[in-house]
Amino acid sequence: MMETGVRENPGKAQNPPVPLNLQALIQPNIEEILIDRFFQGDAESYSLFIEILDSVKSWTEAEELINEEATRRGVHPTTLPAMKLKRLLKRKFGVL
Repeated sequence: MMETGVRENPGKAQNPPVPLNLQALIQPNIEEILIDRFFQGDAESYSLFIEILDSVKSWTEAEELINEEATRRGVHPTTLPAMKLKRLLKRKFGVL
């Protein structure tokens, strides 16, 4: 008898993995760079923004928020701190 249909591979998860918590991905030295250079020393704004980024559902939405925040703060979206934050979010969403 011939099988038809799709076989499940027990070694692979059927659902996409849940994105990692962004704060868990940020190392202390990177956090310091982000607070100092992106948020001009405002640790409270940094923490709030990280919480907001952790709640977004896609890389595209996260990138848009980073670009908007960078513009609002007078930071170019391709500077080191902005690019580090984008890279962390790409990792969170599995885009890398």
